[in-house]
Amino acid sequence: MHRLGAERIDIWRDAGVLLAVARHEWETHPCFGGPTAIAVTDRIAVAADASLYYRADLQRALRSCGVRPTGDSTSELILAAYDAWGDRCCTRLEGDFAFILWDRIARRVLCARDFVGLRSLHYATLGRTFLAATTIGGVIASPRCPVELDWVTIGNAVARLFAASHRSCYRDVYSLVAGYSLDWQPTVGTRSWRHWDPPETGTDRGQSFEQAAGELRELLLRAVEERIPRSAPASVWLSGGYDSTAIYGAGQHSLKRSGDGRRLGAVSMSYPEGDVGREDTAIRLVADFWTQPVRWVQSAEVPMFADDQSRAAARDDVVAHPFELWQRALARASRAEGSRVALQGIGGDELFAATDLYLADLFRSGRWLALARESSAQLRANGWRYLVERAVIPAIPGVVRKAIDAFRGRPIPYPYDFRTPSWMRSGFVNDLRLEATERAFTPRLERAPLAVQQAHLSLTHPAFGALRAPVHRVCTEEGLHVRLPLFDRRIVNLAAPRPIEERISGRESKRLLRRSVSGLLPESVTAPRTSRMGLTSGYFDLWMRRHPPQWFEDVLRDPLLAQIGIVNAATLREAWNSYRQSGDNTVGTEFFSTFQTELWLRARERLARRPRPRASAVARAG
Repeated sequence: MHRLGAERIDIWRDAGVLLAVARHEWETHPCFGGPTAIAVTDRIAVAADASLYYRADLQRALRSCGVRPTGDSTSELILAAYDAWGDRCCTRLEGDFAFILWDRIARRVLCARDFVGLRSLHYATLGRTFLAATTIGGVIASPRCPVELDWVTIGNAVARLFAASHRSCYRDVYSLVAGYSLDWQPTVGTRSWRHWDPPETGTDRGQSFEQAAGELRELLLRAVEERIPRSAPASVWLSGGYDSTAIYGAGQHSLKRSGDGRRLGAVSMSYPEGDVGREDTAIRLVADFWTQPVRWVQSAEVPMFADDQSRAAARDDVVAHPFELWQRALARASRAEGSRVALQGIGGDELFAATDLYLADLFRSGRWLALARESSAQLRANGWRYLVERAVIPAIPGVVRKAIDAFRGRPIPYPYDFRTPSWMRSGFVNDLRLEATERAFTPRLERAPLAVQQAHLSLTHPAFGALRAPVHRVCTEEGLHVRLPLFDRRIVNLAAPRPIEERISGRESKRLLRRSVSGLLPESVTAPRTSRMGLTSGYFDLWMRRHPPQWFEDVLRDPLLAQIGIVNAATLREAWNSYRQSGDNTVGTEFFSTFQTELWLRARERLARRPRPRASAVARAG
């Protein structure tokens, strides 16, 4: 566990039980985990990787239940919450957490992760032995844990399929999905359940738009203030979009109002002139509005690839984040500012934006005038083909689509469906039922409008927790915690049920969020925009197509993935040459995942060359 901090190590033992925590010294401050890493009473022991907010509110609620925490550390507060509310304690905790709790009387383990998923938790059940750790490496380090690869997960990593994120890259190790709790008892085994579900979109018609915007403003001010530590300055990773600027404006206003001397810095990535990611003008406007400086990181100085073989060998998980070095560069810039916390705008798309599926809902319901009005901007920008793909095809009932597919002899391209890359062997995909597994574990809202289904999916799909945790892990290694104010539960409960038309209407998006920060940002920044800003596709394209690392050619020449039957080497090379010409970023991310999976397997070649089970591997449900 040393990569996540080993300056402070705490260990607690009981009969047949051991809890241990390794962390940085700065994480022992009350603004983070607090001095007590493992909280213990005569009945309960808790080890937590957590940051909790609204602690005064939590302590009042505990006192009303007749429970007094033994201290203010996160582990002590979680212990008290379990003492007061049992398994429902997770619904009363506001924060980023993963914890392991041992109930000495009931002889049971309770594990849980919050719904955002910044903190990870992995486990293995081996007969009457239960292992759990923040990292996969912490589980397989036990000599009791078998180390056999899980080929469904390896295949999913190549294809970028994440719905079955409860599986890990090792057959006997599981990952607890964000928003889930897990119970284990020696005589019963494991049982998991979702302890959090978002409110359904479009169900709140009680408040007017202006009333909701006013309430959101106050909630945002409080959420940001709660996440800025009192012991050190925080930084906002500031882009020119609506989300991070809203956090920055709310944070500056909140700190000015509190007058307690805390500081909120701005750290921004600057892209070259002409790059689709460049937002320097908007970022400067926001910083100048609050007369604050910006610490810039130049994207041209941040490589996408460096020491890839050694990093793949050291990585516990087969999945690699394409912007890991980009994240590290921003984290180091925040540390140079003296920050221990980086606030990010993640959550804005999930809560305040909508996809073009709302056009399909208008088409399916026969609201032709509304469809014409709402699609006019898209039609001018992208043409009829785009409109057919986004408004017509998704509205076709599934039974009809299957009939059309059978008549055409090939499926209709569906804009939000998943697929496996063309270079994956169909025998491998079919034997391990990768696509069927993806469908089985994708959360669904039956009979809801398509845009509502997509909004629900963006908050509940296992992929999001699986992809957020590596970002937090990278930042923790750099001495920094990530915090996401827009995913404050109070904000989620207000924003998620609001009507779809507040999320997107014509050329306007995120209307409610923009209105809520009126006066906290320049009007030019909160105004409607004719095109998207801050895209990382140019940076990604530069490194993947124009300056790929030399080891790509080595992978293409003789891939281990082909030797063990997962990809077709000739098809892989042909698709790579086509991608170098076309620059399709969707295909590019598939290549990135394929190449990184190859590196990870090469570092574990002995395991990779063991006989591979076929369809029986899919029997392992979560």
